Amino acid sequence: MSITADRAKQRSPRQRSWTRRLNEVAAGSIGLIGVTHILVIHVFDGPKPADEQHIAELSAVATTSLAEGFGRELSVLGLNTGYSVGTGVFAMTFAILVVLAGRAAPAIVGRTLFTLTCFATAAAFLVISILYFPEPVTVLAALGTVLFAAVLALDENRSAGEPAVESR
Repeated sequence: MSITADRAKQRSPRQRSWTRRLNEVAAGSIGLIGVTHILVIHVFDGPKPADEQHIAELSAVATTSLAEGFGRELSVLGLNTGYSVGTGVFAMTFAILVVLAGRAAPAIVGRTLFTLTCFATAAAFLVISILYFPEPVTVLAALGTVLFAAVLALDENRSAGEPAVESR
């Protein structure tokens, strides 16, 4: 039996449930950013104030040099919309993958490389949100970061001899 399978057997259902729930709420906070962003910015976007409408009109006709040489003319508005939708989709997909992976292989949730990677992703998103996004996004990104850190720091299922982070 592998170390991973052996560790999974040692965990009680309550312990697995506790770390899995923290992991899922952390992932959900990041996923909620993506869902909310898509809905608020792209689906239910109402009329814009005059200054924002003027900027949107200008960016729709201004082209970017990023597509030069590829035979494609890309507007600044198109580029920004693509990045915006892509970021929202990636945040939603991140949450879905983290939840599904945690449920399919509960042993990867805890002081593992998987959770460390989730923490690093959430922390990077937190830094970006502090620099560029409104406060509600920053609060959700901070929640996800703190909860992934809690799974790493408080994993009661790690025995004294195990490394703090291990690859699985």
